[in-house]
Amino acid sequence: MEYGGNFVFSNVPTSANIYVPVGTGELYRATSPWSRFTNIIELVDGDVNVDGAVTSTDVTSLYNYLLDGDETYLATGDVDGDGSITAADITAIYNIILGN
Repeated sequence: MEYGGNFVFSNVPTSANIYVPVGTGELYRATSPWSRFTNIIELVDGDVNVDGAVTSTDVTSLYNYLLDGDETYLATGDVDGDGSITAADITAIYNIILGN
């Protein structure tokens, strides 16, 4: 994570939210340089809008991307992990909500 001899995020406040894959929070908290951040938050699979829950608002976020090109949640929209955001990601969220 060094760039030109400096930590890439050296100017980022330690109180910034750092989002990590679900199940990896403790690893990040225990590993330098990530351990300097106080708000390491594990992403919940399907939580596109990063509010801590998988709900219909996550579906709406993907619809907004697919229909209007709204890229607000582009980084978290690939729910099924295939490398693109499509209607299949909406289906994946429905399956999470329904417990499938």
